[in-house]
Amino acid sequence: MKLIFDTFLSALFTMFVCSLLLAADGAMNEDHSSFFHGEKVGREIFCGCSGRLERFDAEGNLVWSYSREIGNMSDVQLLENGNILYADADSVVEITPDCRIVFKFTAEDKRNDSTFTASRLADGNTLIGWNTKNCLIIVDSAGKILKTIPCQFEDFPGSHHNMRMARPTEKGTFLVAHKRKGTIAEYDSDGKVLRVCSVPGKECYGVLSLPNDQILGSFLDALVLFDAAGKEIWRCSISDLAPLPISVMCGLQIRENGNIVVGNYAANHGETHTSCMFEITPDKKVVWYYQNPKAPANFMNVQVLEKNTIR
Repeated sequence: MKLIFDTFLSALFTMFVCSLLLAADGAMNEDHSSFFHGEKVGREIFCGCSGRLERFDAEGNLVWSYSREIGNMSDVQLLENGNILYADADSVVEITPDCRIVFKFTAEDKRNDSTFTASRLADGNTLIGWNTKNCLIIVDSAGKILKTIPCQFEDFPGSHHNMRMARPTEKGTFLVAHKRKGTIAEYDSDGKVLRVCSVPGKECYGVLSLPNDQILGSFLDALVLFDAAGKEIWRCSISDLAPLPISVMCGLQIRENGNIVVGNYAANHGETHTSCMFEITPDKKVVWYYQNPKAPANFMNVQVLEKNTIR
């Protein structure tokens, strides 16, 4: 009888804790303006963090959050319908602003984490990077796989480090950041390699397709711009931004003004507290940064909410 009673109390406590976590999701209002430094952002910011999505208003207030014990929200996209598409190591999920799940894809093989990246395509389907299998897949609104695009530059089958961000280009090709190989590859729809951009000795996380067929990548301790031929034409290293404290540069966005917004991995790790996210100009000047020792540990992907940006 005591065992049954103890089990009942344990289940009741678990339900209570879960209800508190769920209650914390959605609209809120916390003043975080003192954690923003430099110029005023003046725009809303949407962030994919460790186990949490966060939205800040133009004044620096945390106005919305969504938390789950699922590791890092590695990729996030605010959709035109107001919903949020995110990828974590387990699944790709679309939620409404009131935190209802309206789409979910979970790969059948999740060894060493399966899905770190996703983008909603113009036709309504979703591009997903399947890390475990080192391939891209396109799925419909029901989660059915419509197309598989095999990729190269694999670390090894089932590796945690095969790929991170993947992005479609306007010309119908696909860019993939192959993390362990330190390589950005451009593929056609059949998986043929069209272009390779590499930084020897580095690992790669983020990738963006820019005008003039240029590619911007994040290589953890440096941002690197490549031309149409795959030649490096610009680099910004962590040392270029000193004394701004930075751990690991991950997700990228190009703002309307041409500035670069960066998410920082391991911003809060043990006794280490660095900038969680920041914006820089093409000539490597820091515009603003957000540093909050009580914020989530990792800020994987950041979007300043504007109409004409590249993410």
